[in-house]
Amino acid sequence: MPHDGNNSAVHGNTRCPRCGYDLRGAIETWKEACPLHGTCTECGLAFAWAELLSRHVRLALWCVEFAQDFGEYRRRFERTALKSFQPWRFWRELRLAHEPRIARLTLYGMLLIVVVWLLVMVGQGTLAGSFWYHQNFFPSGTPNTSGYAFVIRCMLLPSSETSLGFVSSPGWTSPLPAPSDFLLECLDDEWDIPIFLSVYSLIAPLVFLVLPVTMRMAKVRRVHVYRIFVYGLLFSTLALSLHILARVLPELQYRFIPTWISIVFDWLARISLVAFLPLMMIWWHVAIKTYLQMKGSFKIWLAITLIALLTALVAVYVWYPPRLVEILSWILFRSTT
Repeated sequence: MPHDGNNSAVHGNTRCPRCGYDLRGAIETWKEACPLHGTCTECGLAFAWAELLSRHVRLALWCVEFAQDFGEYRRRFERTALKSFQPWRFWRELRLAHEPRIARLTLYGMLLIVVVWLLVMVGQGTLAGSFWYHQNFFPSGTPNTSGYAFVIRCMLLPSSETSLGFVSSPGWTSPLPAPSDFLLECLDDEWDIPIFLSVYSLIAPLVFLVLPVTMRMAKVRRVHVYRIFVYGLLFSTLALSLHILARVLPELQYRFIPTWISIVFDWLARISLVAFLPLMMIWWHVAIKTYLQMKGSFKIWLAITLIALLTALVAVYVWYPPRLVEILSWILFRSTT
């Protein structure tokens, strides 16, 4: 590539995209031409100089990090979510040279979490409203709160174990259910599976950060691990969302929706919980190999997977000691039943 000899006029980022090492020393050695490819002397990453120095680097235009306004961000949010189900294309098109935009990346993760929280609130409101509608205590007793107040408090305090009021009559007084008696109680018998999946998704990036090969040898910048983690949140939030919907929709099927819709969501929830673990495994393997371009990617991925799986099993044991054998049986055999 022709070079004008004026190294101070070089534009763009002069740092290694993986470890952040300043590469201006290598640039100063250029005399008459600039090489097409280079290698970072700090972490060993091979890269194309054009991706670092050119003002016209091709961005992943579907990615939320490169949206220019809120309307564009909303459209790219949908495209980013859909692209996540193609991890090979996702990490081939979103590259290390694309400097992470932390604020927009964080907003993406927060929106995914907000979706789950909103579903929890809607689920609480649906179950609480269904309880209030079907109760027959009004002819013989009088509640000390209104139905609207009862439902709203259940939505805002879904994990509260405190009764929200009582029903009284001249001869007796009975407490109303606590918010935790609805959605959380409904999910209690199957909550160990989402716990297992969520813990795995949280532990995987932490394990990556403490492995010697990733931080001392490859010197991967933490922002890249954060990027992999945030985009991978889609799978856990989707599985949890479908799990919640599968428990709430049966309460609506008799009055508002056809029975087949609740059946479909129940099966989608089962499939998502089964598919989540292999999806996350594939996600991290492709990210380590294609995005981070690390040598020995399979060994690194295997170490992360084994440690994250063991940690998730310990978490299930802490919350549900008698059901550790059941969770192992579920992982191995439920997908075939």
